[in-house]
Amino acid sequence: MEKLRCPHCNAMNQDVEATDNCWQCGNRLGAAQDGPVATLKQVQAKPGLEERVAKRKEERKNDGTALSLAMVVIMLLILTIIVIFIMRGHW
Repeated sequence: MEKLRCPHCNAMNQDVEATDNCWQCGNRLGAAQDGPVATLKQVQAKPGLEERVAKRKEERKNDGTALSLAMVVIMLLILTIIVIFIMRGHW
């Protein structure tokens, strides 16, 4: 028995023959691809390691930007309140 890659979902199947079914999609490993269905499944493949790392870095960058923006808004609000109290003579 050997390792075979499914022509439908691109999953690796271990200790199988061409007459067996794929563990992930259930289609026969020796069967040819079914045109649009197989193409759709290949398009929806999981992203690679580099793509996931780049996505996480972008999410972290966006989180840091949102946090910095929130801190600036809070500081401006506090500064505005202090200026209003000083102008009214309550300080």
